[in-house]
Amino acid sequence: MRMLTVLVLQDSDFKPEGERDLGKPFQGQLREDAYHASLTAPIVMYRNRVLKNRLGTAGVIAEVPA
Repeated sequence: MRMLTVLVLQDSDFKPEGERDLGKPFQGQLREDAYHASLTAPIVMYRNRVLKNRLGTAGVIAEVPA
């Protein structure tokens, strides 16, 4: 069995709109504590999108119909 840490970001983990630099990668838009957590997490998710995936490719998560 393999243990895996996934960091799931919330809106509150991002800097306020006026402080964001949209020319930077997503990690440059995070608040300091979320930024440091994102450095070591192998997978980082925000809403239905994988922003960082050291084990595969990043992208949108497919929604499975109920």
